[in-house]
Amino acid sequence: MTQRKMSSRIGLMRLRHFTEMTVTEFKRQFKPNLKVPKTPGKFTDNQVALVSPAELRGVTLTGFILRAVKQEPEDTNCGSPTRTDVHVWMHSATSHDKANRTALRGRSVVVEATPGWQDNHSDWTAPRLEKIGADRVKVKISGWVMYDPEHPDKIGTTRGTLWEIHPITRIEFWTGTEWTDL
Repeated sequence: MTQRKMSSRIGLMRLRHFTEMTVTEFKRQFKPNLKVPKTPGKFTDNQVALVSPAELRGVTLTGFILRAVKQEPEDTNCGSPTRTDVHVWMHSATSHDKANRTALRGRSVVVEATPGWQDNHSDWTAPRLEKIGADRVKVKISGWVMYDPEHPDKIGTTRGTLWEIHPITRIEFWTGTEWTDL
């Protein structure tokens, strides 16, 4: 096998590997704000080199859902009013009180269920995920790391970092005895 084919195969194996971490570990590992332009198309080569390696990583994030909200139409989904993301805020702790869960979003990691993945997972709805959060059920959410530079003004209010899990590729919840896919 040539060196190039071997490197390609190793790269693919890395892409299939999901690193398990808590919300706290995720926030420690990824600097919350890289202070780059809000539009990735305006990144310098050095900024692309800073962000790109992390965006090749798969992560399984363990924590609690604070809130889940179906988003309005976005450019990333061609402005569709029906095919929108579900934004989910994850944190290492939770609360019985919805207002407290909402307030904790400023220390959370945003994870997003995109329309393509929702098509294959009918339970990945905002009401279902919101109920899991209200019931304070521990979850594992897997997906790809993505840097979203558009919201630096939201750090400390509706997010704890500009790094996200986007898209979500798997959601599991703790039944009390085992992890079960949603």
